[in-house]
Formats: sequence, structure tokens, C-alpha cells
Amino acid sequence: MSIPVTMEEHRSRPGQHAATLVGCCILSSAIGCGAPDAAYDPVTGIDLKTRIDVCPSIASFTVAPAEAVVGANVELTVVADDPDSDNLSFFWVPSVGSVVNPRAAKTMYRCYVPGTTMLTLTVADEHCSDTDTVAVVCSAREPQDGGQEANDR
Repeated sequence: MSIPVTMEEHRSRPGQHAATLVGCCILSSAIGCGAPDAAYDPVTGIDLKTRIDVCPSIASFTVAPAEAVVGANVELTVVADDPDSDNLSFFWVPSVGSVVNPRAAKTMYRCYVPGTTMLTLTVADEHCSDTDTVAVVCSAREPQDGGQEANDR
């Protein structure tokens, strides 16, 4: 009996794969529906007694406004999903300056100097993570477009 497993390359870490178990129900009169003691598949290399983790993903994150005057605050908000319902941690890292609470799903960044600041967000469970980056333009004068918000995803 073979068990189909889908392997996909993790989008933010080339070469790292996330496994998705497509179907798993081994019938045994002694155990019922579950994995018997010797449930190792040498073809796929998967031990069915091992928990398969589905990595969290960043559903969306918002930076508002996407352009701000030096000294102004920029609101950062993330929506993330973890199909396993694992506890998630968040980590915002700006290329310049700091984030008020870098481990919060909703926090603030203050523009420190004129120029483009890259904000990198990582959402992780205890096994794997998803990372994305967005730019914030900090200017010495009021933005021309009223500082429209940026939605990365």
C-alpha cells in the first residue's frame, strides 16, 4: 500500500520542502484506523508516527501609509494562517530604525531618516516559518499621494 504525499518547495526558502499528507488511514484489525508500530515507508522516507507540520503562511500584511514623513508612525498589521493551529510568533525587522513591538501581529514603525526602509516580516511556528518584505518610503516632506497604504499580499 502506498500513501500519496505532496512535496512542495517552500516559497521563501528554496531547497526546503513542506510535506502535505494527502491521505492516511491504515486499517488494522488490532489497531483500527491509524499507524501500526512499523509504519515506515522506505520509498517516501516518511514515518507515519511522526507528526507532519504544515508551515504557517502570511495571508496578508499591511503597511499604512506606505509613504510617510520622517518622524511619522507607520502602522504594521499581519494576518497569518497555520493549518495545524500551532502558536505563531511574529518578528518585524526594519533595515533602518526599530519597530515598537517587533513580536506583535499589529505594531508601529517610525520613519527615522529620508529614504526607503525595507521591513521584513517573519511568521513562525515551532517548526518552520514564512518570510516576506515590503518597502516604506520615508520622506523629508509630505507625500504627494496622501500616503496610500501598501498591501503586500
